[in-house]
Formats: sequence, structure tokens, C-alpha cells
Amino acid sequence: MYFEDEYFKSEERDGFNISSMMKRYWASHIEVLSEFERVCNKIGVIYYADYGTLLGAVRHKGFIPWDDDMDICMLRGDYDRFRTLAPEEFQDGVMIYNNMATSLAPLRVVNTCAPMISEDFLVKYHMCPHSTGIDIYVLDKLPDSEQERKEFRELHQCIKYAAQRTDKAFMSEAEHKAIYANDAYSEEEFEHLLAIIEQVTGIKLDRAANMSVQLTNILDKVQSRYWETDSKEVVYLHGWARGARKPQPIKLYGEGVRLPFENIDIMAPEQYNDILIERFGENYMIPLREGAGHEYPGYRRSQQILIDTFAKCGLQVPDFLLDSEII
Repeated sequence: MYFEDEYFKSEERDGFNISSMMKRYWASHIEVLSEFERVCNKIGVIYYADYGTLLGAVRHKGFIPWDDDMDICMLRGDYDRFRTLAPEEFQDGVMIYNNMATSLAPLRVVNTCAPMISEDFLVKYHMCPHSTGIDIYVLDKLPDSEQERKEFRELHQCIKYAAQRTDKAFMSEAEHKAIYANDAYSEEEFEHLLAIIEQVTGIKLDRAANMSVQLTNILDKVQSRYWETDSKEVVYLHGWARGARKPQPIKLYGEGVRLPFENIDIMAPEQYNDILIERFGENYMIPLREGAGHEYPGYRRSQQILIDTFAKCGLQVPDFLLDSEII
């Protein structure tokens, strides 16, 4: 992927300063997206820009100036096909970072799991040593009746809670403090909860095996249970279950359209305007800086790992690998 040297200079967009390293970080994401798209085209699946990536494509023709990740979504059918076929197709170190054992988080495609300073890596990823990638959200169908949706939400939350309780690695620290810190379940009561999950789903849990992995696999099966129905609405179920996402007509997505994004273009839902209005309101074209759901910049901790690793060897990290604005 070719970028003009000018692209990597720090600049101000919408009153926000973007550092040179952030530009390299963006470019690295675009390289991963390029490989991701190659694989999607080969195995015949459609993806769509989502969340801030979709908003950025429409409003900024690229990244939102204060954003630093890439979010996409897939309809359940494409998502399952991607998970099955994509791992064998990726090249040049790009890989699926998580799997069914971590399915409470979005599926993530990355170029590395830790900072890399090999010459080949740095050349390919525009002198950015940090892990970059794409978060993939699955869109599932919902039942049509409100009563069935209520029961479905309760079952979803019950299984998700059980998975997170068995392994706190499945949740963020903030989520744990907000929801689970004052856990009222005794061990006996929790065992009863597991028995209810078995009864409702018809799946037997092996108490001697990894419980969190079993429960996340069950949750995935539950989430996809309406995919083959004639239901006309889809949603990211983790967001919907906690009231953060609203279902939308599946027809809004369609075959997708291409939109400009930095120096490339990216796939977006056919009726992206309706999706953006639901997500961000009627005035979504007016830039409004809001905090992201993660630390900015996303490579802050990765840079510190580089500094600490070099320090243990009595060395300093070369300046070109650092963002001086966050040291």
C-alpha cells in the first residue's frame, strides 16, 4: 500500500492534532484492512464499516481525527463463513487474534500481538511497531415478538454473566466494577444457575472442563438461533442486550457501497445514512469530539512496553519508534 511521505506528517484536523506516529498507526490499520479485504473477496463474504469507522468514512472520508481503530460488522452468515475459512487464508503474519474462547469480545484480526521492530515488519507497516487490526462485530437476527425478545435478552444476559463470572478476563475492569463487583450469587446459587442454562439450552456442561469456554460457545449458539428465520431485523446482540444498540432492518445493509477512506475506499452499508442517524443522531455530520471506549492513543501501553524492554537491555528506543507527545 503506497502512501505519500506528506501523509505521515503531523497535522491538525477539526481542531485536533494528529501526530506523525498516529498517521503511521492509521496506515498500519489500512494495511491490515487490505489483507482482510483480500481474504473476504477470496472466500466470498461481505463486510461493512461500523461504529466510528463508518462515521469517519461518511463525515471525514477517513479516520475520525480523534479515533485510532477500525470497526466493521458482518451479518451472521458471512461471519460464520469468515471464522471457518479465513484463518487458513491470511498471509504475512496477519491473523485472527481471538477465537471462540474469547467470543465475548469482537473477533479481531491483527498484524501482531506485541510490538515488533524487525525490519520487514517496520517497512511493511510504515515504521509503526505496534499491533494494529480490525474489530469484527456480528449482526444477528432477533425474534419478532416482544415477549420472545424479552426472554431472549434474559437468556443472553444469563449465559454471558455466567461466562464472565467463571473468568474475569472476559470483561473489562470498568464492567466488572459496575456490574459484578457485588456478586450476590453463592457457589450453590451459581451452580443452580448453570443447571438452568443446561435445561433451557439442552446442552450439558462439563464441570471438569474450562467452563468459560463452554459457556461462550453456548452463547454463540444461542445468538445465532434466529438467523435462519424470516425475521427482518438485525443487531449486535451484546450491545442490544445492555440497551446500547437498537435493531435495524437487515435491508439497510444490502450488497454494500464503497466510500472513500484516507487513501483507499471501504465497504459500507447501502443505506448508511439511516444507520448513522440511529447511532449518532440527525446531526451526525457535525464533528463532536467524544471519548472513545478505549485509551487514546491505542498504542500508549505498547510504546511503554518498548521503552521498558529496551531499558532492560541498557538501551533507549530509537526516536523514530516513539510518539514524543505521550512520553
